[in-house]
Amino acid sequence: MKLTKNAAGRFVPTEVNSQQQIPFKGVDKYKPTGVKDGMTISTHHHIRNGDAVTNILFDTVKEMGIKNIRWFPSASFPVHSHLIKYLEDGTIHHIEPNVFSYFYSASYEDKKVGYIIFVLFNTEVYTAYIH
Repeated sequence: MKLTKNAAGRFVPTEVNSQQQIPFKGVDKYKPTGVKDGMTISTHHHIRNGDAVTNILFDTVKEMGIKNIRWFPSASFPVHSHLIKYLEDGTIHHIEPNVFSYFYSASYEDKKVGYIIFVLFNTEVYTAYIH
């Protein structure tokens, strides 16, 4: 096994399970290249309505110029209304959540974005048409 020293000073393998590895280069030194237009990004809801991480993630996706992302959260909350602008500009193409909080339909009422939103709440599906 070949080892290399990472930015934290640790020796780490250059290959794991026959896959090349990129050692830690330091804070803000690594720029991911694997995210491309049209991919799916999944997030977990463990932080719930305090989830600023997802908002920061999509701010970064926008800065990278990536478009047509399908967001696949395990749940979404009012804090994620920050992402509406990314639906409008095409950064996020659509959302396929397990649980949608009510805020999306309420937040979209004054928008003219043309989305169909399926809201799953307590195992009942509601459809909101946004024009």
